[in-house]
Amino acid sequence: MANLAQAIREYGHLDANSNPLYPMPSEPSLKLEAHGLTEADLRHLPASAVGGPLAHTAANAHEAITRLREVYCGGIGYDYDHLRNHQERAWLREAAESRRFRQEFDPDGANAINLLKRLIKVEVFEQFCTKRLWGKNAFPSKG
Repeated sequence: MANLAQAIREYGHLDANSNPLYPMPSEPSLKLEAHGLTEADLRHLPASAVGGPLAHTAANAHEAITRLREVYCGGIGYDYDHLRNHQERAWLREAAESRRFRQEFDPDGANAINLLKRLIKVEVFEQFCTKRLWGKNAFPSKG
């Protein structure tokens, strides 16, 4: 059970629906069968077996795993295992699983327009940093 929860945390981003035009094959380690589990098994296990903030309010492991999948395999995937600092990983995991910074998204409302404006600013800033701050010494261009 704990291995399934860990697999979702580590590889859930691989199943995130981030490109609906080109869906990727599912990660095998995220399937119940890969861990010898069934939904009935999860319904009989306590949510504490999953651990983390999502388990605190879940009725059982099935509900906690469902919530964990919503966080890591939804429209946004989280991948922070590459961070070397344990405290940073723990903070990001808690922030993601508690949904502390998650906002409801209305694709037709002001949130969508504000998000688009913010993404444009981030993209422009990234392009500026690439061109100006790193210069030609770091990334020499041909020609």
